[in-house]
Amino acid sequence: MSEVFAMSNEILLNKEYLVSMSGRFEGVFKKVDDASQEAYHADHYSSMRDIAVKSIDDLRSNIRIIIDSFSSTDQNLKEQAQSILGVEYYNAIASDGQVTINPDGSYVVKDGYDLYRQTVNELNSKSPNGVGQAYSVDGYTVTYEHIPGYGICTVCSNATLVNRRLALEDVTGPDGQRPYYSAQDALTDNGNHGDIACEGGTNTYSVEVGGTTVATYSTTRIYPSTIRNEGVTIENKLIGLLQQHPEGVQFYTNYSGGVHGIVITSFSEEPRGSGNFSYMAYDPVTGSETPLKDTWLYNNYFSGYSESDFINSCSQGLIYLN
Repeated sequence: MSEVFAMSNEILLNKEYLVSMSGRFEGVFKKVDDASQEAYHADHYSSMRDIAVKSIDDLRSNIRIIIDSFSSTDQNLKEQAQSILGVEYYNAIASDGQVTINPDGSYVVKDGYDLYRQTVNELNSKSPNGVGQAYSVDGYTVTYEHIPGYGICTVCSNATLVNRRLALEDVTGPDGQRPYYSAQDALTDNGNHGDIACEGGTNTYSVEVGGTTVATYSTTRIYPSTIRNEGVTIENKLIGLLQQHPEGVQFYTNYSGGVHGIVITSFSEEPRGSGNFSYMAYDPVTGSETPLKDTWLYNNYFSGYSESDFINSCSQGLIYLN
């Protein structure tokens, strides 16, 4: 029975966990029901059984209301869920945020944006900045890739995505060091410009250390027309992808001199709730991470655009790691 009461302070931490664990809850409920039935035969446990059954029935009902409210358009159901958790608490987990419950029963709410920025800041503490510059933290080293003059921006961009994902996931080799995936590795795996497979196609990046594969990733490309058919802007799609892929998303577009790929590494919104977004980006031409407006692509060919207009003008699509 203690398992159930312990879980009651854990199971409502976030929406994904709540939904994914709903099947397990039923199994725990059954254990308590079985235990309470056994306790019923002892008279001095009967009051405890009644309390336990009511508690578990209430918990089961509340969980069902909260889970159903996530996908329902019923405002009454949503309000019931809010009354169970409190409005701030409910809104946080409904937007994929997180609630941390303290031992004294108080809680700290972090919404999806808070969690995203926290992840980006942690990643930035592990990642490099500058042409060929290695940045080492806790024995791990990653490097932005820059091959000047080769014109293989997509290969460099996706090698950068792989290195940032390796840092994000703290992948290490048998030697305990974080592996480095070079643009040459990307060329070997997929061929020149092989990173930009057509929509529905994919490319694979296999990271090896001493002949041992320590990570394998693939890319997905989504075209602007597909995004618009979803009824969203390219900027809204990009922001959603960045929250799912904190290592970044490759932004691939035409400009007056050809086609170019850069990595949008992160976004921020200031002030909160304003819809005023700014971006950081890695451009293979300079080999460094800078504000989007300082990239070679933006500064030379789109300086008259707002950042939002530039993002929404994307002509070749968004590419991200699976």
